[in-house]
Amino acid sequence: MVRLRNLSVAINKWLRLSSTYACKVSTNYGTNWHRSRWIFTRLNPQFDAEIETFSRSYSKKVPQLQLLKDIVGEELRYASQQQRELEDRINSHVNVSASARKEIYKKLRRIAPLAQISNIIEEKKEAIKELEKLANEDKEMEEIALEDKDKLQSEIDALEQKAIEKLVISDESDDSNAVIEIRAGTGGDEAALFAVDLFQMYRKYANNKNWKFEVLSIHANEVGGYKEATASITGKGVFGEMKFESGVHRVQRIPVTESDGRVHTSTATVAILPQPEEIDIIINKSDIKIDTFRAQGAGGQHVNKTDSAVRITHIPSGIVIAVQEERSQHRNKAKAMQILEAKLFHEQHMRDLTDRKQVRKEQIGTGARSERIRTYNYHQDRITDHRIGISSHGINDFLNGDQSLQYLIASLHEENRIKAMRHFLDRNQCQNNKTNTK
Repeated sequence: MVRLRNLSVAINKWLRLSSTYACKVSTNYGTNWHRSRWIFTRLNPQFDAEIETFSRSYSKKVPQLQLLKDIVGEELRYASQQQRELEDRINSHVNVSASARKEIYKKLRRIAPLAQISNIIEEKKEAIKELEKLANEDKEMEEIALEDKDKLQSEIDALEQKAIEKLVISDESDDSNAVIEIRAGTGGDEAALFAVDLFQMYRKYANNKNWKFEVLSIHANEVGGYKEATASITGKGVFGEMKFESGVHRVQRIPVTESDGRVHTSTATVAILPQPEEIDIIINKSDIKIDTFRAQGAGGQHVNKTDSAVRITHIPSGIVIAVQEERSQHRNKAKAMQILEAKLFHEQHMRDLTDRKQVRKEQIGTGARSERIRTYNYHQDRITDHRIGISSHGINDFLNGDQSLQYLIASLHEENRIKAMRHFLDRNQCQNNKTNTK
Protein backbone atom coordinates (compact mmCIF):
# COMPACT_ATOMS: atom_id res chain seq x y z
CA MET A 1 0.00 0.00 0.00
CA VAL A 2 1.39 3.33 -1.07
CA ARG A 3 1.04 6.02 1.58
CA LEU A 4 2.03 9.66 1.62
CA ARG A 5 1.92 10.20 5.39
CA ASN A 6 5.70 10.29 5.68
CA LEU A 7 5.78 12.62 2.71
CA SER A 8 3.46 15.04 4.49
CA VAL A 9 5.71 14.85 7.55
CA ALA A 10 8.70 15.68 5.37
CA ILE A 11 6.96 18.67 3.82
CA ASN A 12 5.88 19.92 7.24
CA LYS A 13 9.44 19.56 8.51
CA TRP A 14 10.64 21.52 5.50
CA LEU A 15 8.13 24.23 6.34
CA ARG A 16 9.23 24.31 9.98
CA LEU A 17 12.83 24.64 8.83
CA SER A 18 11.92 27.64 6.69
CA SER A 19 10.13 29.16 9.67
CA THR A 20 13.24 28.64 11.82
CA TYR A 21 15.36 30.57 9.36
CA ALA A 22 12.75 33.33 9.31
CA CYS A 23 12.87 33.64 13.10
CA LYS A 24 16.65 34.13 12.96
CA VAL A 25 16.21 37.36 11.04
CA SER A 26 12.97 38.57 12.62
CA THR A 27 14.91 40.85 14.98
CA ASN A 28 16.53 42.60 12.02
CA TYR A 29 13.51 42.83 9.75
CA GLY A 30 10.63 43.17 12.18
CA THR A 31 8.55 40.84 14.30
CA ASN A 32 6.08 40.03 11.52
CA TRP A 33 6.83 36.34 10.82
CA HIS A 34 5.51 36.27 7.26
CA ARG A 35 7.25 39.50 6.32
CA SER A 36 10.54 38.34 7.86
CA ARG A 37 10.46 35.05 5.98
CA TRP A 38 9.51 36.79 2.75
CA ILE A 39 12.39 39.27 3.03
CA PHE A 40 14.85 36.64 4.15
CA THR A 41 14.25 34.19 1.33
CA ARG A 42 14.78 36.96 -1.20
CA LEU A 43 17.79 38.64 0.37
CA ASN A 44 19.65 35.41 1.26
CA PRO A 45 20.17 32.97 -1.63
CA GLN A 46 21.94 30.71 0.87
CA PHE A 47 18.53 29.90 2.32
CA ASP A 48 17.43 28.16 -0.89
CA ALA A 49 20.74 26.28 -1.07
CA GLU A 50 20.44 25.00 2.51
CA ILE A 51 16.81 24.04 1.99
CA GLU A 52 17.84 22.12 -1.15
CA THR A 53 20.57 20.34 0.83
CA PHE A 54 18.06 19.45 3.52
CA SER A 55 15.55 18.22 0.94
CA ARG A 56 18.10 15.91 -0.69
CA SER A 57 19.37 14.49 2.62
CA TYR A 58 15.88 13.99 3.94
CA SER A 59 14.72 12.28 0.77
CA LYS A 60 17.28 9.55 1.47
CA LYS A 61 15.79 8.99 4.91
CA VAL A 62 12.21 9.12 3.65
CA PRO A 63 11.96 7.36 0.28
CA GLN A 64 8.29 8.44 -0.01
CA LEU A 65 9.49 11.98 -0.63
CA GLN A 66 10.43 10.83 -4.10
CA LEU A 67 6.79 9.93 -4.66
CA LEU A 68 5.89 13.60 -5.02
CA LYS A 69 8.34 13.91 -7.90
CA ASP A 70 6.99 10.66 -9.35
CA ILE A 71 3.44 12.05 -9.35
CA VAL A 72 4.57 15.26 -11.01
CA GLY A 73 6.69 13.25 -13.47
CA GLU A 74 3.65 11.23 -14.52
CA GLU A 75 1.68 14.42 -15.11
CA LEU A 76 4.52 15.85 -17.20
CA ARG A 77 4.85 12.72 -19.32
CA TYR A 78 1.09 12.68 -19.85
CA ALA A 79 1.18 16.33 -20.98
CA SER A 80 3.96 15.53 -23.45
CA GLN A 81 2.06 12.53 -24.80
CA GLN A 82 -1.15 14.53 -25.08
CA GLN A 83 0.68 17.29 -26.96
CA ARG A 84 1.95 14.79 -29.54
CA GLU A 85 -1.51 13.28 -29.98
CA LEU A 86 -3.18 16.67 -30.44
CA GLU A 87 -0.51 17.83 -32.90
CA ASP A 88 -0.90 14.58 -34.87
CA ARG A 89 -4.64 15.16 -35.00
CA ILE A 90 -4.16 18.71 -36.30
CA ASN A 91 -1.61 17.58 -38.91
CA SER A 92 -3.59 14.54 -40.04
CA HIS A 93 -5.71 14.55 -43.18
CA VAL A 94 -8.85 13.84 -41.16
CA ASN A 95 -11.35 16.67 -41.44
CA VAL A 96 -11.55 18.62 -38.18
CA SER A 97 -14.33 21.16 -37.70
CA ALA A 98 -13.47 24.77 -36.92
CA SER A 99 -14.86 24.51 -33.39
CA ALA A 100 -12.94 21.27 -32.71
CA ARG A 101 -9.75 22.78 -34.11
CA LYS A 102 -10.18 25.82 -31.85
CA GLU A 103 -10.62 23.54 -28.84
CA ILE A 104 -7.50 21.57 -29.76
CA TYR A 105 -5.42 24.74 -30.00
CA LYS A 106 -6.80 25.85 -26.66
CA LYS A 107 -5.70 22.56 -25.05
CA LEU A 108 -2.30 22.81 -26.72
CA ARG A 109 -1.74 26.28 -25.27
CA ARG A 110 -2.66 24.98 -21.83
CA ILE A 111 -0.38 21.93 -21.81
CA ALA A 112 2.52 23.36 -23.85
CA PRO A 113 4.47 24.71 -20.81
CA LEU A 114 4.23 21.34 -19.03
CA ALA A 115 5.16 19.40 -22.16
CA GLN A 116 8.17 21.66 -22.67
CA ILE A 117 9.32 21.07 -19.09
CA SER A 118 8.88 17.32 -19.58
CA ASN A 119 10.96 17.30 -22.77
CA ILE A 120 13.77 19.34 -21.20
CA ILE A 121 13.87 17.05 -18.14
CA GLU A 122 14.08 13.95 -20.35
CA GLU A 123 16.94 15.51 -22.32
CA LYS A 124 18.83 16.30 -19.13
CA LYS A 125 18.26 12.78 -17.78
CA GLU A 126 19.71 11.33 -20.97
CA ALA A 127 22.70 13.65 -20.57
CA ILE A 128 23.16 12.41 -16.99
CA LYS A 129 23.24 8.81 -18.24
CA GLU A 130 25.97 9.75 -20.70
CA LEU A 131 27.96 11.47 -17.95
CA GLU A 132 27.63 8.44 -15.67
CA LYS A 133 28.86 6.22 -18.49
CA LEU A 134 31.78 8.58 -19.11
CA ALA A 135 32.68 8.61 -15.39
CA ASN A 136 32.77 4.81 -15.30
CA GLU A 137 34.83 4.45 -18.49
CA ASP A 138 37.33 7.30 -18.06
CA LYS A 139 38.71 7.83 -14.55
CA GLU A 140 40.51 11.01 -15.63
CA MET A 141 37.17 12.57 -16.60
CA GLU A 142 35.28 11.18 -13.62
CA GLU A 143 35.50 14.29 -11.43
CA ILE A 144 34.42 16.66 -14.22
CA ALA A 145 31.63 14.31 -15.30
CA LEU A 146 30.25 14.05 -11.76
CA GLU A 147 30.34 17.84 -11.36
CA ASP A 148 28.40 18.25 -14.59
CA LYS A 149 25.99 15.57 -13.42
CA ASP A 150 25.30 17.45 -10.16
CA LYS A 151 24.72 20.62 -12.13
CA LEU A 152 22.22 18.89 -14.42
CA GLN A 153 20.46 17.31 -11.43
CA SER A 154 20.08 20.75 -9.84
CA GLU A 155 18.57 22.03 -13.07
CA ILE A 156 16.15 19.08 -13.10
CA ASP A 157 15.16 19.81 -9.50
CA ALA A 158 14.44 23.44 -10.44
CA LEU A 159 12.33 22.33 -13.42
CA GLU A 160 10.39 19.90 -11.24
CA GLN A 161 9.72 22.68 -8.74
CA LYS A 162 8.48 24.86 -11.60
CA ALA A 163 6.19 22.01 -12.68
CA ILE A 164 4.84 21.69 -9.14
CA GLU A 165 4.03 25.41 -9.18
CA LYS A 166 2.10 25.01 -12.43
CA LEU A 167 0.33 21.76 -11.51
CA VAL A 168 -0.47 22.37 -7.85
CA ILE A 169 -0.49 26.09 -7.18
CA SER A 170 -0.95 28.15 -10.33
CA ASP A 171 -4.25 29.10 -11.89
CA GLU A 172 -4.73 29.02 -15.66
CA SER A 173 -5.53 32.73 -15.59
CA ASP A 174 -2.54 33.80 -13.46
CA ASP A 175 -0.63 35.21 -16.43
CA SER A 176 -3.62 37.31 -17.52
CA ASN A 177 -4.22 41.01 -17.28
CA ALA A 178 -6.95 42.05 -14.87
CA VAL A 179 -9.95 44.30 -14.45
CA ILE A 180 -10.35 45.77 -10.98
CA GLU A 181 -13.78 46.84 -9.80
CA ILE A 182 -14.32 48.70 -6.52
CA ARG A 183 -17.75 49.45 -5.07
CA ALA A 184 -18.78 51.41 -2.01
CA GLY A 185 -20.43 49.16 0.56
CA THR A 186 -22.10 50.02 3.85
CA GLY A 187 -21.35 53.43 5.29
CA GLY A 188 -22.82 55.97 2.86
CA ASP A 189 -20.51 58.79 1.82
CA GLU A 190 -17.67 57.52 4.00
CA ALA A 191 -17.77 54.16 2.18
CA ALA A 192 -17.58 56.00 -1.15
CA LEU A 193 -14.58 58.03 0.04
CA PHE A 194 -12.89 54.82 1.21
CA ALA A 195 -13.50 53.36 -2.26
CA VAL A 196 -11.48 56.31 -3.65
CA ASP A 197 -8.62 55.50 -1.26
CA LEU A 198 -8.55 51.86 -2.39
CA PHE A 199 -8.77 52.79 -6.06
CA GLN A 200 -5.83 55.19 -5.71
CA MET A 201 -3.88 52.60 -3.69
CA TYR A 202 -4.12 50.04 -6.49
CA ARG A 203 -3.30 52.71 -9.08
CA LYS A 204 -0.09 53.56 -7.20
CA TYR A 205 0.72 49.87 -6.72
CA ALA A 206 0.33 49.30 -10.47
CA ASN A 207 2.61 52.27 -11.20
CA ASN A 208 5.23 50.89 -8.80
CA LYS A 209 5.10 47.56 -10.66
CA ASN A 210 5.34 49.32 -14.06
CA TRP A 211 1.90 48.04 -15.03
CA LYS A 212 -0.47 50.01 -17.21
CA PHE A 213 -3.48 51.29 -15.25
CA GLU A 214 -6.38 52.53 -17.38
CA VAL A 215 -9.59 53.90 -15.89
CA LEU A 216 -12.62 52.32 -17.55
CA SER A 217 -15.46 53.90 -15.61
CA ILE A 218 -16.06 55.97 -12.48
CA HIS A 219 -19.43 56.73 -10.91
CA ALA A 220 -18.92 59.43 -8.29
CA ASN A 221 -21.29 60.87 -5.70
CA GLU A 222 -21.84 64.42 -4.57
CA VAL A 223 -18.94 64.44 -2.06
CA GLY A 224 -16.38 63.14 -4.54
CA GLY A 225 -16.52 59.52 -3.41
CA TYR A 226 -16.81 56.55 -5.75
CA LYS A 227 -20.02 54.58 -5.81
CA GLU A 228 -18.27 52.34 -8.32
CA ALA A 229 -14.95 52.51 -10.16
CA THR A 230 -13.45 50.13 -12.71
CA ALA A 231 -10.01 50.01 -14.31
CA SER A 232 -7.95 47.63 -16.41
CA ILE A 233 -4.45 46.68 -15.29
CA THR A 234 -2.12 45.39 -17.98
CA GLY A 235 1.15 43.63 -17.27
CA LYS A 236 2.77 40.24 -16.89
CA GLY A 237 1.02 38.09 -14.29
CA VAL A 238 -1.25 40.87 -13.00
CA PHE A 239 -4.19 38.63 -12.12
CA GLY A 240 -1.97 36.02 -10.50
CA GLU A 241 -0.47 38.60 -8.17
CA MET A 242 -3.64 40.57 -7.44
CA LYS A 243 -6.31 37.86 -7.20
CA PHE A 244 -6.25 37.62 -3.39
CA GLU A 245 -7.26 41.28 -3.09
CA SER A 246 -10.86 40.37 -3.95
CA GLY A 247 -13.30 40.67 -1.06
CA VAL A 248 -14.66 43.11 1.49
CA HIS A 249 -12.26 45.76 2.81
CA ARG A 250 -13.36 47.43 6.05
CA VAL A 251 -12.26 50.83 7.33
CA GLN A 252 -12.59 52.18 10.89
CA ARG A 253 -11.94 55.91 11.14
CA ILE A 254 -13.48 59.29 11.97
CA PRO A 255 -15.16 60.64 8.80
CA VAL A 256 -14.34 64.18 7.72
CA THR A 257 -18.06 64.99 8.12
CA GLU A 258 -18.16 63.71 11.73
CA SER A 259 -18.37 66.62 14.19
CA ASP A 260 -18.43 64.58 17.41
CA GLY A 261 -15.24 62.65 16.68
CA ARG A 262 -16.92 59.23 16.62
CA VAL A 263 -15.29 56.35 14.79
CA HIS A 264 -17.40 54.91 11.97
CA THR A 265 -17.07 51.54 10.29
CA SER A 266 -17.54 51.42 6.52
CA THR A 267 -16.82 48.91 3.80
CA ALA A 268 -15.93 48.68 0.12
CA THR A 269 -15.82 45.58 -2.05
CA VAL A 270 -12.97 44.80 -4.42
CA ALA A 271 -13.25 42.39 -7.34
CA ILE A 272 -10.21 41.32 -9.36
CA LEU A 273 -11.35 39.82 -12.67
CA PRO A 274 -9.01 37.93 -15.02
CA GLN A 275 -8.79 39.32 -18.52
CA PRO A 276 -6.83 36.99 -20.82
CA GLU A 277 -5.66 38.34 -24.15
CA GLU A 278 -7.91 35.80 -25.83
CA ILE A 279 -11.22 35.56 -23.98
CA ASP A 280 -13.13 32.46 -25.00
CA ILE A 281 -16.48 34.17 -24.43
CA ILE A 282 -19.07 34.49 -27.19
CA ILE A 283 -21.48 37.40 -26.75
CA ASN A 284 -24.38 37.23 -29.17
CA LYS A 285 -25.76 40.54 -30.37
CA SER A 286 -29.24 39.32 -29.54
CA ASP A 287 -28.19 38.88 -25.90
CA ILE A 288 -27.25 42.50 -25.32
CA LYS A 289 -29.20 45.73 -25.20
CA ILE A 290 -27.31 48.96 -25.87
CA ASP A 291 -28.67 52.32 -24.71
CA THR A 292 -27.10 55.72 -25.11
CA PHE A 293 -27.67 58.67 -22.81
CA ARG A 294 -26.20 62.00 -21.90
CA ALA A 295 -23.22 61.95 -19.57
CA GLN A 296 -23.77 63.35 -16.11
CA GLY A 297 -21.52 65.22 -13.67
CA ALA A 298 -18.57 67.52 -14.19
CA GLY A 299 -16.69 67.09 -17.41
CA GLY A 300 -16.97 69.99 -19.83
CA GLN A 301 -19.21 71.04 -22.67
CA HIS A 302 -20.07 67.53 -23.85
CA VAL A 303 -21.78 66.69 -20.53
CA ASN A 304 -25.59 66.69 -20.78
CA LYS A 305 -25.36 67.85 -24.42
CA THR A 306 -24.44 64.72 -26.40
CA ASP A 307 -25.52 61.09 -26.06
CA SER A 308 -21.93 59.91 -25.56
CA ALA A 309 -22.55 57.69 -22.53
CA VAL A 310 -23.30 54.00 -23.16
CA ARG A 311 -25.22 51.44 -21.12
CA ILE A 312 -24.96 47.78 -22.09
CA THR A 313 -27.32 45.21 -20.58
CA HIS A 314 -26.46 41.53 -20.94
CA ILE A 315 -29.93 39.99 -20.88
CA PRO A 316 -29.07 36.34 -19.94
CA SER A 317 -26.96 37.31 -16.90
CA GLY A 318 -28.62 40.61 -16.00
CA ILE A 319 -25.22 42.38 -15.91
CA VAL A 320 -25.47 46.11 -16.62
CA ILE A 321 -22.42 48.17 -17.59
CA ALA A 322 -22.54 51.96 -17.94
CA VAL A 323 -19.54 54.00 -19.16
CA GLN A 324 -19.36 57.76 -19.70
CA GLU A 325 -15.68 58.56 -19.23
CA GLU A 326 -14.92 59.29 -22.89
CA ARG A 327 -16.32 61.98 -25.14
CA SER A 328 -16.68 59.41 -27.91
CA GLN A 329 -19.64 57.08 -27.82
CA HIS A 330 -17.62 54.43 -29.69
CA ARG A 331 -14.82 54.47 -27.09
CA ASN A 332 -17.33 54.26 -24.25
CA LYS A 333 -18.97 51.30 -25.97
CA ALA A 334 -15.59 49.57 -26.40
CA LYS A 335 -14.78 50.05 -22.70
CA ALA A 336 -18.22 48.79 -21.67
CA MET A 337 -17.74 45.66 -23.79
CA GLN A 338 -14.30 45.13 -22.24
CA ILE A 339 -15.80 45.21 -18.74
CA LEU A 340 -18.67 42.92 -19.78
CA GLU A 341 -16.29 40.36 -21.28
CA ALA A 342 -14.20 40.36 -18.11
CA LYS A 343 -17.27 39.91 -15.91
CA LEU A 344 -18.64 37.05 -18.00
CA PHE A 345 -15.24 35.39 -18.06
CA HIS A 346 -15.01 35.83 -14.28
CA GLU A 347 -18.38 34.15 -13.79
CA GLN A 348 -17.25 31.23 -15.94
CA HIS A 349 -13.94 31.16 -14.05
CA MET A 350 -15.74 31.05 -10.66
CA ARG A 351 -17.98 28.21 -11.88
CA ASP A 352 -14.88 26.23 -12.78
CA LEU A 353 -13.44 26.93 -9.32
CA THR A 354 -16.70 25.84 -7.69
CA ASP A 355 -16.23 22.48 -9.39
CA ARG A 356 -13.01 22.28 -7.38
CA LYS A 357 -14.67 23.49 -4.18
CA GLN A 358 -12.45 21.55 -1.80
CA VAL A 359 -9.34 22.98 -3.40
CA ARG A 360 -10.65 26.49 -2.87
CA LYS A 361 -11.38 25.75 0.80
CA GLU A 362 -7.78 24.76 1.28
CA GLN A 363 -6.48 27.91 -0.34
CA ILE A 364 -6.45 31.53 0.80
CA GLY A 365 -10.05 32.70 0.69
CA THR A 366 -12.60 32.29 -2.07
CA GLY A 367 -12.20 35.61 -3.84
CA ALA A 368 -15.91 36.27 -3.27
CA ARG A 369 -17.23 39.81 -2.86
CA SER A 370 -18.91 38.86 0.42
CA GLU A 371 -15.73 37.66 2.11
CA ARG A 372 -14.31 40.11 4.66
CA ILE A 373 -10.59 40.04 4.12
CA ARG A 374 -8.97 43.13 5.63
CA THR A 375 -9.52 45.93 8.16
CA TYR A 376 -7.91 49.37 8.03
CA ASN A 377 -7.99 50.82 11.57
CA TYR A 378 -6.93 54.48 11.41
CA HIS A 379 -7.10 55.11 15.16
CA GLN A 380 -4.49 52.38 15.78
CA ASP A 381 -2.70 52.96 12.45
CA ARG A 382 -3.05 49.23 11.79
CA ILE A 383 -3.93 47.02 8.82
CA THR A 384 -5.10 43.48 9.60
CA ASP A 385 -5.58 40.71 7.07
CA HIS A 386 -8.09 38.30 8.58
CA ARG A 387 -7.30 35.33 6.32
CA ILE A 388 -3.77 34.80 7.59
CA GLY A 389 -3.85 36.82 10.82
CA ILE A 390 -1.21 39.35 9.79
CA SER A 391 -1.22 42.88 11.22
CA SER A 392 1.12 45.71 10.31
CA HIS A 393 1.29 49.43 11.01
CA GLY A 394 1.57 52.44 8.75
CA ILE A 395 -1.72 52.92 6.90
CA ASN A 396 -0.50 55.92 4.88
CA ASP A 397 2.47 53.97 3.52
CA PHE A 398 0.20 51.01 2.83
CA LEU A 399 -2.28 53.15 0.88
CA ASN A 400 0.61 54.50 -1.18
CA GLY A 401 0.98 50.99 -2.63
CA ASP A 402 4.53 50.65 -1.38
CA GLN A 403 6.44 47.63 -0.08
CA SER A 404 4.01 47.14 2.83
CA LEU A 405 1.28 46.13 0.40
CA GLN A 406 3.75 44.07 -1.62
CA TYR A 407 4.87 42.18 1.51
CA LEU A 408 1.28 41.36 2.43
CA ILE A 409 0.43 40.15 -1.06
CA ALA A 410 3.58 37.99 -1.05
CA SER A 411 2.60 36.53 2.34
CA LEU A 412 -0.85 35.63 1.02
CA HIS A 413 0.71 33.80 -1.93
CA GLU A 414 3.15 32.03 0.35
CA GLU A 415 0.36 30.81 2.63
CA ASN A 416 -1.66 29.71 -0.39
CA ARG A 417 1.37 27.79 -1.71
CA ILE A 418 1.74 25.92 1.58
CA LYS A 419 -1.95 25.02 1.81
CA ALA A 420 -2.13 23.99 -1.83
CA MET A 421 0.86 21.68 -1.38
CA ARG A 422 -0.65 20.07 1.71
CA HIS A 423 -3.96 19.59 -0.05
CA PHE A 424 -2.19 18.06 -3.04
CA LEU A 425 -0.45 15.55 -0.78
CA ASP A 426 -3.61 14.72 1.17
CA ARG A 427 -5.65 14.32 -2.00
CA ASN A 428 -3.15 11.88 -3.52
CA GLN A 429 -2.98 9.98 -0.25
CA CYS A 430 -6.77 9.56 -0.24
CA GLN A 431 -6.76 8.47 -3.87
CA ASN A 432 -4.06 5.89 -3.20
CA ASN A 433 -5.93 4.59 -0.16
CA LYS A 434 -9.13 4.19 -2.20
CA THR A 435 -7.21 2.39 -4.95
CA ASN A 436 -5.58 -0.02 -2.54
CA THR A 437 -8.83 -0.85 -0.69
CA LYS A 438 -10.58 -1.95 -3.85
